[in-house]
Amino acid sequence: MSIKEIFELIKTYLNLVWSKKWWVILCASIVGLILGVRAEFQPDIYKANLTFMVNEDEGGLNGIGAILGEFGFGGSNQGKNYDKITEIARSNKILKQVLLDSVEVLGQEDLIANHIIKIYDYHKYWNEDTILNDFFFSPNNQNVRKTNIATKILISSLRGDPSDPKSKSLLSIDYDDESTIISINGLTESPELSLVISKSWYDKISKFYIKKTTERQQKTLDQLIAKSDSIYTLLVGAETGLAKGTDKMGLIKSIDNLPTAQQSRNMQMYVAMFAEVVKNKETTEFILRSKTPYFQIIDIPTLPLKKVLKRGWLMWSILGCIAGCLIAIGIIIGYNYIIQELNE
Repeated sequence: MSIKEIFELIKTYLNLVWSKKWWVILCASIVGLILGVRAEFQPDIYKANLTFMVNEDEGGLNGIGAILGEFGFGGSNQGKNYDKITEIARSNKILKQVLLDSVEVLGQEDLIANHIIKIYDYHKYWNEDTILNDFFFSPNNQNVRKTNIATKILISSLRGDPSDPKSKSLLSIDYDDESTIISINGLTESPELSLVISKSWYDKISKFYIKKTTERQQKTLDQLIAKSDSIYTLLVGAETGLAKGTDKMGLIKSIDNLPTAQQSRNMQMYVAMFAEVVKNKETTEFILRSKTPYFQIIDIPTLPLKKVLKRGWLMWSILGCIAGCLIAIGIIIGYNYIIQELNE
């Protein structure tokens, strides 16, 4: 097609759209009205932002690496730690613990899962499904199938879809590379629920992360404590036997003093063993303290909470009008093109 023919075709379509301008205006008005009304009646979202830092400096090579990092050499494990914390925070195990945490919202003590069901009126949709009809979580739930289905639904609401930026979630987590501060947010329609859900999430993350990080050292320490207790019991027994044997000296034969000599030898052995175990226990306790991550809260949310800023009804109405115009123009041009092809 020549340039002249292209301009003629554009002119034809412009005249066509102009002749149907009232249809375009009507379509734009309807779409703009729908989006504006929807935005006006959209519930407010309250954001409870809790920030914290994780200190995992264990000294030694890690301490040297941190010093070199100050001069631009070496690297930092903080980013890897954040990835680990993020994966733990989004795991089903942690989110299930959050759902089953008992908190007070609007003066009512209940599980977080039940508060979410009530505030978001899940029964409105679940009543259409007889499986979850009037379902609530309780410690005595006997129906495992119902509990598992409801848990999966609520976990999806908490986590959202990480691959979809537009997906709404009740919880979010973020990390600042420069300050190494981790930020977690509760995002719900109730300020009280946003507050308690962010605090509960932080509590479950910190406890689980600390437990898993120090699990091996803690197990070794428990074994050493049990070993030291048993050796101490044997040592006390040997000391008691030696004392009784010493009191009888001079009143019995030399052959009868053999148990006393054995008790003395055992006591010396138990003393050496006990000293070694105590030394190992102290060393393990020191290693455990040095490896235990320290979670430090920077800012903790308090009521009243601010609303999440959202586009107002006017902005959505304008966007709706633009979308309505484009839809109407597309329909008019497409319909005209199809009619022309059929006539030919």
